[in-house]
Amino acid sequence: EHLWLYEGMTEYATIHMPVKQKMISLEDFEKSIEDKIEGMKEFDNTLPLTEMSKNSMERQDQYMNFYQKGALVGLCLDIRLRELSGGKMGTQDLMQQLMTKYGEGKYFNDDDLFDEITRMTYPEIRTFFRDFVEGTQPIPLKQYLEKVGFDYNETTGKVKSFPDPDTQQLALRKAWINQ
Repeated sequence: EHLWLYEGMTEYATIHMPVKQKMISLEDFEKSIEDKIEGMKEFDNTLPLTEMSKNSMERQDQYMNFYQKGALVGLCLDIRLRELSGGKMGTQDLMQQLMTKYGEGKYFNDDDLFDEITRMTYPEIRTFFRDFVEGTQPIPLKQYLEKVGFDYNETTGKVKSFPDPDTQQLALRKAWINQ
């Protein structure tokens, strides 16, 4: 059920870490997000990521969406965790906690993972998984990007930093991407 975690979160890290480490510009990061959004449009986004995982052999035509939608789910999850923790916890921290708990030779039950992550984080995270990973609700990219001072124009597909983000947006952005 969790290829979204293995593939999507890894793909998210490939666009997140370079901007967080100031190896790429904010504009290049915005372009990476735009590319993921555009790529996601090529797939059936009414199919829950957990279902895509369970049926990955039968639905190979959808597999590459783990690298598009899966990465965008990771992006939104990272922002949500940062928001709930006051900037102290993100997906990198979550992945580290999961690796510590379920390291080599320790496995989790697929059906229990979302509840376990919720216990490790915040009750609101269970709703996130229900809606956007197990469910079919569209990822609220515009809403989540606004939290960190970015505008996502759903008509043009463009992502741009607000010219004057407020202090709350700036603080959350700093915690998220160190900029």
